[in-house]
Amino acid sequence: MLLNNPHLCSYIKKLAVRPNYYLAWPKSDDTLHEDWVVKMIIDLSKELKSMHTFDWDGLELPKDELWDELRLK
Repeated sequence: MLLNNPHLCSYIKKLAVRPNYYLAWPKSDDTLHEDWVVKMIIDLSKELKSMHTFDWDGLELPKDELWDELRLK
């Protein structure tokens, strides 16, 4: 949704990303490839101009590239 509406990203101040969240209710969601999620966030990073807080709660730590992109942009 954000890739199709990048203008909305400028309003995001806090972003919490929880791919494969184990407490999904009423049942667990389908498993996502977390590398794909990281790539999507990196693609959006230039539009996240107001973001000051980012929370990643995936099963694995994302690549360092994600942190670098968010810090630079």
